[in-house]
Parts: sequence; structure tokens; C-alpha cells
Amino acid sequence: DVWRTDTARDVERRGGRAFVIRPGTDAALALCLARLAFERGSVNRAYIEEHCLSASDFEAHARSAHDVAWTARTTGLAESEIADLARLVLAARHPFVKTGVGWTRRRNGGNSMRAVCALFAVLGHGERVHFESYAHFGLAEDVVHRPDLRPSRAPTESVSQVGLGRILESGRFRAAFVWCHDPAVTIPDSARFRRGFARDDLFTVVHDHFLTETAALADVVLPATMFVEHADLYRSYGHRAVQRSRAIAKPPGEARSNVETFAAIAKRLGLPRVTWDVTAEGLVDELLTASRERFTRAEFESVQRGEPVKLAPRSLDGFGTQSGRIELASDTLAASGSTRFPSYVPDESRDDRGAFQLVCAPSVHTHNATYSHSARHAKKAGKPRAFLNPSDVARLSIAAGDSVRLVNERAAVTLRAEADASMPSGTVRVDGLPRAADVPEGHGINALVSSGVSDLGGGNVLYSTRCDVVVMR
Repeated sequence: DVWRTDTARDVERRGGRAFVIRPGTDAALALCLARLAFERGSVNRAYIEEHCLSASDFEAHARSAHDVAWTARTTGLAESEIADLARLVLAARHPFVKTGVGWTRRRNGGNSMRAVCALFAVLGHGERVHFESYAHFGLAEDVVHRPDLRPSRAPTESVSQVGLGRILESGRFRAAFVWCHDPAVTIPDSARFRRGFARDDLFTVVHDHFLTETAALADVVLPATMFVEHADLYRSYGHRAVQRSRAIAKPPGEARSNVETFAAIAKRLGLPRVTWDVTAEGLVDELLTASRERFTRAEFESVQRGEPVKLAPRSLDGFGTQSGRIELASDTLAASGSTRFPSYVPDESRDDRGAFQLVCAPSVHTHNATYSHSARHAKKAGKPRAFLNPSDVARLSIAAGDSVRLVNERAAVTLRAEADASMPSGTVRVDGLPRAADVPEGHGINALVSSGVSDLGGGNVLYSTRCDVVVMR
């Protein structure tokens, strides 16, 4: 049984049960389940005593609101569904709690994650919450990042990609170098990025495998090597395997790897020899040697042979907090402007008041923008569409073959409409990242997304986007 906000049909095909909630209401459901756990005596008092802080305060917070009737109205679940889910979650002996990257892409995502973690902490399963994080690997990355070589006069302020369009449009930079990335398609407020990237006084270079939409806007395009044409060390995404690869093919023409390209730039800029007298193979050797303690002897020998190695979980002291315990209430977060307790905060913003919640879903035919250049994959995906609940289709008098305009304060995107009974009423789904060439407005779906950031961590707010749906006749 799975509690998720998407892929309900896939779960049910596999014999499980999906509880589909209104987007952005995860914290409300988690806090309701926590309240039920306290009321029914399902909490693990011994675990709480040993590993948690402020448990009594959190219990009072959970019991103060979050009853089943309120939660049903807030999440869209039936009260009977909440009862069924509570029975499953509270009785689970060894739950596996998988939290995907969608949590980081909502305005209230940080509080939602806190609420889910708090729920499973009071149930005694604080270590059973899994999040996709490179921190698991624990490799000695500073040996290749070399922060010690950074000039003292260099600016220390980092630039978040979330607001990159706004920054470029403001004229802050005079040059931009893009590698292995297609920001004209993938980042928020992408129409603004395109305007900023196209400034006459901004010199732009793209280093990539294909002529991406960003590369098509650049002043200079440099060819990059493919994966079999350079050495590297790969960490799996969402899993725990690491694997070394070596070049087995000669790159065509003037294609260079990332390491070769940046080494050439460093040498031309007159930077210290250590920054440019390097090879990809040498850097992989340095990184693995510096990370030797992370591997057993057998694992280290395997990874050197190019075999995938699944690393054991890291042994960490505490839970990443100053106290070393699970903080069910956080004075630190409260002082920074967040809430002291994990709380349900409606996923709202004054610049997103459209009638529909936009669901930007992955496509089964492409991976983000990675295969958009491929005619084979584009053919499988077909023309981009906007999927709506049949009741919304009827209410808007959308006929077969009609197009709809998804519009908000930032941009508009026109797509063919299609009914899909799996979509909750009031939501509109777009699969993948439509190519600008397939959209009359000449930009993709992320043009609708705000450059605002989430409540914690500075993540983008892709899944908090709202828009209106206008039928095109």
C-alpha cells in the first residue's frame, strides 16, 4: 500500500492501494495521522524518549487540530480512506517511507517533509524515511572541487538557478557558460531566462552533446564528449550504487570532455598549473583514493575494475541537528521565520491565483529535456497535450480536438486538450517538457513557473504553479 500524490494507476496495477490527495496537502494528512497515533496509543514512547526532543509539545500541537473531518476537507480524501490509511500506517512494523524530489518543489514543501518525518518519528520509524540524496555516498569531493584554490578576491555569493532568468535579465553578468544543461527549457520562469540569455551585451557559450534549445540561443556552441568517450565516476540517482567508467571510444572532431574544456579555460586564464594540468582519469583516481575509507577492500577492488558497487549506509551520529536528536519542535526554524512545529501551510502565493493547479509530470517517452532532440522519442511522445478531468472538460465546454491556453501572470502556453479521468478536478497535467517548436508561444511549460523559492532549502516551486484554462476556438 502506498500513500502518494501521483502514479495511482501504476500502484493499483501492481495490486497495491493508492491514496490520492489534493496536491500540497501532505502535511495536513501527516499531522492527522500523528494525532490518531497519540489518541490510539500507537506511538513508540521508548523511541521518542531516546531519540526525540519536544515530544510533549508536538503531541499537544497535533492534538490541537488536524481531526479527521478537517483533514478530509483539506486533502480531498474520504474519512473512510483516512481511517484505512491510519490502520495501515499505524500498524506497520517495518515501513519503507519513500519521499521523492517533489517535496522540494513546493512553497510549503519543507513543512510538509517535517510533518511526515515527525509522524514516523513518533511511531518509532525515524530511520525509515528515505530521501534521494548524494550525501549517502560520502565521497571526499573537496579533493577535486579544491575550494582551497579559490582566489580570496573571488565573490563568495552563489547564484541559484531558480532565479537565474531574473538575474540575467537584470544585466548582472556579461558572460555565461552553460554545460550539460538546457536551462532555456528546464528552469523556472524560462521565458525570462530566454530574454536574459539573448541580451546583446551578454556573451554566451554552450558546451553540450546536442543542439539543445539553449544551445540554439548561444553565441558559441562547443561539442562535448559522450559517456563512452571520457572517464568518469557515476553515482546513481535515487539509489546507492557507484561505478567507475573509462573511455572506450575516441570522440569525433573537436569534441572535448568537461575536464578538458575547463582545463583549457583555466590555462588560458593563467590560473595555477594544478587547475589545468589534469585528466579525467587522474581526477577519478584522486577522488577514489581520498574516499578509500568509504569502501571495503573488496568494494574498492570492484569499483576499480569498473563494476557497480552498492555502498553500505553511512554510519552517522545523530540526525543532522545541533542536538543530535529528532527535533519535533525547532526554535532555530522559528527564529528564521518558519513555524516552530511541523505545520500545514496552504500552498498559496499572491502571484499564483489561477483556477487550476498545474501538474508538470514526467513523460514516459523522454527524460526531462534529455531526449527532446530525438525524432524517435518525440514521435512516441506525440504533440504535447493538456490533460483535464472530464468534469472540467464538460464545464468548460471543451470539444474533441480543441486547444486550451494555460495562462497566468508570467506567460501562456497553448496545447491540445484531452480528458483523463485520473486527474482530480481543478488540476491540469502536462507530461514532460514540450519543445518550444511545438508551442505557438515559442516557449515551454516552465515559462508558467514562478522564480520564487520553497519555504526551506531554496528549492524551486514548480509544483505550486497555478494557471487559468482558456478554451481556444
